[in-house]
Formats: sequence, structure tokens, C-alpha cells
Amino acid sequence: MKKTIIFLLTIFLTSISLNGLTQNSVKEKGLEAITMNGIKGSLEFLASDWTEGRETGERGSFMAADYIQSMFKVYGIQPAGDITYARPTAEQRAAGIDIQQVKGYFQDFSLVKSKSGTNQVFELKRVNGTTNSVQSFEYLTDFSFSTPEVSQSFETEIVFVGYGYKDKANAYDDYKNVDVKGKIVLIITGYPGHRDKNSDAFKKFSNDENRVSYYLSRSKQNWAIEHGAVGIIECNIEYNAQDNWYTNYPLRFDSRGYEGDVPMTTREYSMRIPGDKLDPQLLRISLSNRTINEIVKDSKIDFSSFEKIAAEKMKSASMIIPNLRINVYADVESEIIKARNILGMIEGENLNDIIVIGGHYDHMGMHKGFIFNGADDDASGVIGMLTIAKAIKATGVKPKKTIIFAAWTGEEKGLLGSKYFVQSFKPLDRITYNLNMDMISRNNPTDSKGNQLTMKVTKGNDFFEEITKNNIKDFNLDMDVIYNPIDAGTSSGGSDYVPFCAEYIPFFSFNAGFDPNYHHYDDETSTLNWEKMLTIVKLGFLDIWDLANN
Repeated sequence: MKKTIIFLLTIFLTSISLNGLTQNSVKEKGLEAITMNGIKGSLEFLASDWTEGRETGERGSFMAADYIQSMFKVYGIQPAGDITYARPTAEQRAAGIDIQQVKGYFQDFSLVKSKSGTNQVFELKRVNGTTNSVQSFEYLTDFSFSTPEVSQSFETEIVFVGYGYKDKANAYDDYKNVDVKGKIVLIITGYPGHRDKNSDAFKKFSNDENRVSYYLSRSKQNWAIEHGAVGIIECNIEYNAQDNWYTNYPLRFDSRGYEGDVPMTTREYSMRIPGDKLDPQLLRISLSNRTINEIVKDSKIDFSSFEKIAAEKMKSASMIIPNLRINVYADVESEIIKARNILGMIEGENLNDIIVIGGHYDHMGMHKGFIFNGADDDASGVIGMLTIAKAIKATGVKPKKTIIFAAWTGEEKGLLGSKYFVQSFKPLDRITYNLNMDMISRNNPTDSKGNQLTMKVTKGNDFFEEITKNNIKDFNLDMDVIYNPIDAGTSSGGSDYVPFCAEYIPFFSFNAGFDPNYHHYDDETSTLNWEKMLTIVKLGFLDIWDLANN
């Protein structure tokens, strides 16, 4: 009996060992398909001038979509997009073959493209006992609006909500104990302690996403919507919005990302998925300093004092501004345009257990001779996704889980492509995991070794971190991973993992760092850290292989 047990145990351990060797040999085969020439050759075209900056809905984006579709075909990846109709040839018609339904690579959808009209109104109405007064301000002298989905007109109260910031993990919430439903919120740019790097608040709240004002502002807008606000005024106490509205200075649009005598057209309009009903509207209002001072002059609000107290005590000081109402009318001009995601698939043994890997192929387009090629943001992520598809196919082994590979559009316009995919995918519970790859070829200014990777993961899914650490060790990858846990259900953030996270789908997201060329026309292939990108793509393949075969 003892010999039998020893024999069976030996067989069991040997089978585990052989299975491990087999898995590693399969992984090695996939890794062989991930080459420097492969990622360079693909990325150098996708981020070339030929694709014209890949702005959503523009000619260059459709050219880029065709290229990505072609690469799926080259790698043998099945289409996973919309049903299309294949017309028969003359010979096929003669043989009685009719029009056939076939699956394509494109997922087409409509967007509403809007820009501000010419009839805009912003008024302050004061109520002091029985006396009412109205101040009317001039458009592009003292105020401007973002472009809402439809024209809006409302009169409401205004609430100061500090930074308009929320951090559940650190028990900070500017919306606590204040009702903003149906009201306009007034907020300050930044977060507690952001002006004092020595403060405890800065150490607690500072992170990569907060340091990028674009991402932080997007999160603040989402929080305002969640609490029912109809408008948001974001005040930067070190800057006057009037500096954007000069009409006579030839080079008034002179910034890090663009220099010219007219504004970039990409900044004149917004895009939205129309849907069957209107989304909650949040009007973004920019005001001159003197207009903001008019709003707060009879209140107890002092921005400098608030920031000092917030940095020291990490407490909010939200309050409604008394005896004041704001009347606005925002005029909008709109049109319908077409946009498309590109979707490929490797069928697994289980068609109802799906992993989605994605990166966004859209960028900021071109304007007045400037082409914003977006090599890092996010041609790198798309080529990373394509290369992982190539590597999985190269193993010659059918994975247990089905894998969908996605190139999203509209990320720069508000995560529109990934949002549409998640909204239209039925049933959604078939999606087990999501890997997001966004900007995987640059370094943070503090990344002296050029090997840091920020990996956002859904809290409670420790196996993401575990398999990543194991693969780095087992395959000797030069990668210093910074893990950033995100609460499941979080609906704010700056990349295409957000629509998945909002639906409680476990995700992990790769980002190599924010370079000074972020959203700059110098985001070119010549500035990329190719070795770092190659290593990140290898790590992505290894992690996905483990998840797909667990």
C-alpha cells in the first residue's frame, strides 16, 4: 500500500512538472513572435503622417482602421465585429448563390458631433430681501461654455464644493453633507495639498492620474454628474480664463502643444454616443476671474484659506452660496458622424468565458500643418494588442477562454468606443477580464532606469499581481511594476478600462508613464523607449496566456 501511494504521488508530481514545462514551452513559442522589428514596423506606419493623427471620424482614422483590420487578417485573427453582407460575384449568382451575411472586423456606430452656437447667455441674479439685481456677462469676454449634447437653458443655485474631489480609500469627499442636485458646482483645480509637496495631504492624495490635470478634471466631471449637478465651474486661482479669448493677438494659441493664430478645430467641438435617451447633462463653464469674484464676494469663501486648511486638516468646506442664482443659455449646433471600433477574436474552448484586450487607435488629428501622430498615445497600445494576438496565435494552442482583441476609437473624446462596446455587448457577464494598454512606450520623468510600469488593477483580484510577478521572475523581464488598485464599480478615470470597471468586470491596465510630449505634436516614434515597450508587450502576452488558460 505504501509503495502504491508513493508511486501515485510520483506520477502526480511528474505530471505537474511536465505540465509546467509544456506551458512554458508554449509561452516561449509565443514570445518568439514578439520581435522588435515587428512592433517597430507596425507602429511606424500607424503613427505616421499618412494616418493624419487618427482623429475620431476623420479620414485618417478610417485609414488606420483599415490597417488594423489588415493586420488582424495577416495574423489569422477571426473577425468579431458587425454582421455585414457579402455580395456574390457574377459566377456565384449564376450558381444560385445569393447575398450572404458574414461577420466583419468593424463595429460601426453613430456619434453626435457638436459645437457651440452664437447665442450664449450667463447672468447672475442676486436676491437681497425684496431687492433683485441681474448682471449679464459677455460671451468670450467673461464666460464660455463647453458644448453640451443639446442646447440648454436653466436657472439654479450655485454650490462651492472645494476641489470637487473624492477619495474613498483616504476618507475624503467634497460632496459629503451637501446637496448639489440640479445645481451648479464651483470647484478649485487640483486636490488637497497639491500646492504643498511637503504636506501630508500631498503625500496621501498625489498619484499619476491626479498629476495629469486632464484626467483629474474628467474624474471631477463624472463625480459632479453622479451627484446630480447640471453645471460645473472649475477655477484655477493662478490663471485667468480670459487669456484664452484674445481676438487680436496673432499667436494667441501659443502653448506647449500648439502654436497658431486660430484655435485647433479639435477643441471646438465635442462628441457623444446619441443612445435612445439623453445622457445626464453637465455644462462646463469657464469664467473670468472678475466673474468668479462676483460670485463669491458676498460669501465666506476664500480660496487660499480653503487650500491651506485642506492641506493641513484634509477636510472639506463645501457650502451653498446664499442669495445668488445663475441663469444660463447654451446654444449648440450638431451633426451625426460615423465612427468604428475594430474587433478580432481567437476562439477558445469556452465561447462564454471571454477576455477583452484593448487599446485606443484614435488621437488628436491634424491642424494647420501640425499632425499629432500619437505614437505613444496610443498607437503603442494598439500595436501591443495586435502583437499579443499574433503571439497567442503563434503558440498553435487553442486557449481555454475566448479572447477578443479591440482597437477602440473615441477615447480622446470621452472613452466613446469602449463605452459603446460595453453598452452593446450582451450578455455582459460573459466577459471575465479586461486588459487595457494605453501609452506603453514612454518614461515618467522620475523613471531613470526606463523600466517602470504602472499597473492599475481591480481591488480584490490579487491574482493579477501574482501572475505578473511570477512572469517577470520566470522570464527574467526587466520591469519595475507599480501596482495601483482601483475600486470595482469606479466609473471615473482617464482610459478605456473605465467602462469595464464601472460594470464590475475585473481589469488590469498598463501605462508606462506620462512624458512631457503627452498630447503634443512631438509624440513621434523617434521619442519612444522601444525596449521598454517590447518588454511590456511580452509581459502582457504572458499574463493573458495565464488568465486564458487558468
